[in-house]
Amino acid sequence: MTATPLPLTAPRRSLSRRLLGEEGHPVLPVVSLFLIVFLAYADLSASGVLAPDIRDTFHLNDGQILLIGGGAGFLATCAALPLGYAGDRISRIDIVVVLALVLGLATVGSALAPAIVLFVIARLFTGVGEVSNLPIQQSLLADWYPQRMRPRAFAMHRIGQPAGLVLGALIAGGVAQVSNWRVAFVVVGMPSFAFAYVAGMLRDPARGAHEGLAHVRGQPVRLSAAMRRLWLNRTLRRVWIASFIIGGAYIPLLTLFPLFYKDVYGMGDFQRGVAATLSGIALLLGLLAGGVLGQRLSGRTVRGQLYYAGASITTASLAVVAAAIAHTAAMSVTAAVVSSFLGGIYYAPFTQVLALVSPPRIRSTGLAGAEFALGLGTLVGTALIGSIATAHGDRTALATAGALLAFGGLIIGSAMTSAFEDAVAAARELAVQTRRRSPEEGATPALEVVGIEFAYEGNQVLFGASLEVQPGETVGLLGTNGAGKSTVLKVVAGILQPHRGGVFHAGVDITGMPPEEVARRGIVLMPGGRAVFANLSVRENLRLATWLYRREREASHAAIDEALELFPKLQARIDQPAALLSGGERQMLGVAQALVCRPQLLLLDELTLGLSPRIVEELIGVVADLRKRGLTLVVVEQSVNIAALLCERAYFMEKGRVRFSGAPQDLLRRPDLVRSVFLGAVTAT
Repeated sequence: MTATPLPLTAPRRSLSRRLLGEEGHPVLPVVSLFLIVFLAYADLSASGVLAPDIRDTFHLNDGQILLIGGGAGFLATCAALPLGYAGDRISRIDIVVVLALVLGLATVGSALAPAIVLFVIARLFTGVGEVSNLPIQQSLLADWYPQRMRPRAFAMHRIGQPAGLVLGALIAGGVAQVSNWRVAFVVVGMPSFAFAYVAGMLRDPARGAHEGLAHVRGQPVRLSAAMRRLWLNRTLRRVWIASFIIGGAYIPLLTLFPLFYKDVYGMGDFQRGVAATLSGIALLLGLLAGGVLGQRLSGRTVRGQLYYAGASITTASLAVVAAAIAHTAAMSVTAAVVSSFLGGIYYAPFTQVLALVSPPRIRSTGLAGAEFALGLGTLVGTALIGSIATAHGDRTALATAGALLAFGGLIIGSAMTSAFEDAVAAARELAVQTRRRSPEEGATPALEVVGIEFAYEGNQVLFGASLEVQPGETVGLLGTNGAGKSTVLKVVAGILQPHRGGVFHAGVDITGMPPEEVARRGIVLMPGGRAVFANLSVRENLRLATWLYRREREASHAAIDEALELFPKLQARIDQPAALLSGGERQMLGVAQALVCRPQLLLLDELTLGLSPRIVEELIGVVADLRKRGLTLVVVEQSVNIAALLCERAYFMEKGRVRFSGAPQDLLRRPDLVRSVFLGAVTAT
């Protein structure tokens, strides 16, 4: 038997597997974005290393030189949200290329500035060039690579930060040592133009491609609506607050450490460059460790990723404080290096969680929110820490920055309490958006409410409520007072913004859409008990209901006449004030107003509550007529018997949760649920 010879060399692994951990994925996207991040942080590192020389050239103090960096952060803050919003609508590659060109021009412009005013303007525009990093580039990576690979891709991309910090410090320090700080800026800035050209060869991936949204169409979400929706996300809200605090400490450290090294220990340009290089190498190692950690945690725990992110920042803050109180240059540099390593660990798991809890259609805006908070914190933090450095010295300023970092790390850690729930909520919405129905499954639902949660001033009233309504169907929403039925309708109509979950009309995500846009889509709500204007006549109330198409006079008159045909009593009192109508007649007028709006989906809140049997019978007849016309209806009702007459299906709610879904007749056979309507006691099912 002949032994099989062993290969003399191990099989070569592809570049994709070496960098990203898997075969078959493009490497150019992450490499090209890496190069742009590299240049952005090379410029930032150079500005820090050269800060003492720039300060002396323009005769500034520590507070003023720090404030210039804060101003760049402020302009970046102003641009972050508009750019993130644009990144959800136009080519993200074009944005990245333009910002890379702006970065190169501004860096070279810094070198050529003859006066402080022009220098400040150039530095402000370098901040704009660096904005593309988080909101745009991270969004691109999330769409280029599947979820299991994102931590590695995020880490490889972010390695551009320490690489830029290392080489930027070495290049700036070395060139300034043999020439001057102006030449150093030119050397750092020139490669931006070549890197922009490389990025321009990329193709913009479909948004949500790895979540199955590549072929899903939906209306763009307005910036105001997107921000309201994202702010209600508890995890994102805490992360944004933490980003504000961390921005006020971390970014100023890049300038404060070189000033500290020169003023306290008398280090020259090259020595400061070496110190910055060591910190950059440590940051690189921390990012690699964080990428491995994030990839291991990505399939197991969302909470754990934020726990380690918060813990690493909090521990890094202790090292910053140690650098401030150390009495030798070696100890301070060592502590700064340790803080850089620990700070690098947090990035990959932190960014992975942001991508998970942000809806794919507004992911760029969600990431831009963190960038906006970071930049705003930079502006406030540089002013605060710069004034402390001027008044009390660099040691006190460093200790203050360390305390701020600790506070931010604790807030990030606290976000783990809601991270899993927010990720699940985003996954539920995603499941609805990516669902492709076969002919056997039927048409797309007219309305889907998915995992809605809502609270009034901290008092939660909806807990993951979900329901589905087919086209042409009449569905009842039953339950006791305070069960959350009316709140569900207000969320669907856009009057209230859910804290979690989504609302879909005919397969289109309308969560967070303003009420007037929801109404234009054909979703009309008749609010219970207060649908009419008492001081106006019946005719004037009906005319108000034509606001959606008030310029179409013939259509308006036809809609009013058609509504009056259903309610002859209103025709007889057409010019009387609504205040003179009975309770039943006011309810009729409210339904007539809703019908004048020409709804596709009609939401009727408390249709028969408090009305006489005769009026209830008339309204039941009207609803039956609307059903025959094929109108889709959702009716909030407290009487199970009336719901059985009106509706084909019913949902029963209790304390903000859906307890039953099925035919109203089946609900009548559930005494444990039905008795709650009369006795107020529900047994959980």
